Amino acid sequence: MSEQTLTADQLQMLVAEHEPLVGLDLEGGNYCAIDLRNARFERVNARGAIFSQAQLEGCSWISSELSAAQFDDCTFTDVMLTDCTLNGASLLGARLDHGLWLRCSGNDLDLRKTRIKGLSVIESVFARARFIEASMESSQWDTCTLTDLQTAQTRWSQARFINCLLERARFVAIVLHQCAFDRSTLTDADFTGCDAQSASFYQSQGQRVVFKGARLDNAIFSNAQMSGANFTGASLNMACLNNADLSDAMLSRASLEYALCEELHAPKASFIDANLNGADFHGADLAHCDWRGANLDAIRPEDSERLAAQRWLPAL
Repeated sequence: MSEQTLTADQLQMLVAEHEPLVGLDLEGGNYCAIDLRNARFERVNARGAIFSQAQLEGCSWISSELSAAQFDDCTFTDVMLTDCTLNGASLLGARLDHGLWLRCSGNDLDLRKTRIKGLSVIESVFARARFIEASMESSQWDTCTLTDLQTAQTRWSQARFINCLLERARFVAIVLHQCAFDRSTLTDADFTGCDAQSASFYQSQGQRVVFKGARLDNAIFSNAQMSGANFTGASLNMACLNNADLSDAMLSRASLEYALCEELHAPKASFIDANLNGADFHGADLAHCDWRGANLDAIRPEDSERLAAQRWLPAL
């Protein structure tokens, strides 16, 4: 804390004037439980400042340095962060209720035990963000980079990650109810044992994505590019894999009852001991697949006339 750092009383007086707070030095200050509702901060240095249990409803932070700042147990209702840096910032136990984060960045952001609802995060970059025991509902992350994201012991519902980079993200054994990862990159992401029924992976892509033992019933993988993905023991009942690329994928002991796999590209995939009851592989490329122990006779019969019509080309 420098000599220029404002005290809590000084900051509270400035907030009471209802004017934009520009260029303030709050580095290392202690502002626990302070009332900052509807305050507007611009180009503020709040590195290492403590705002635990502060009232932050409706406030805005623009082009501010928030690295190592502590916002533990705060309520972020309708808070806007724009072009802010949050390296090592802590929001342990905070409540993020709606609001917008735009073009923010930070490594090792601590979001453990947060409750996130209705939040929008756009064009932001966070490496090694920790969402341990963090709940999330009806939130959207658009064009974000979230490499090495960590989750555990949590449930997310209707969280949408659209066009995001999620390399090495861990979603092991968590609930992802009606979540979406459309057009996102999931290289080395791990969904082992997760419950992601009705999740959407439309046009997602990635190498070595792991879904071992995951519940993916009614999930959407149409047009996904996931060669080499591991679905060993996963439940894909009534899932949609139309036009997906699962070449060299592992689907051993997976259940694909009534799954839609039309035009699926899965050469050299392994279906050892897979349950294929009622699965529709119309027009699929299944060259050199391993079907040992799979109930091939239970696959839905291919409509040869329809396939011929789809592949018909006019004579020149």
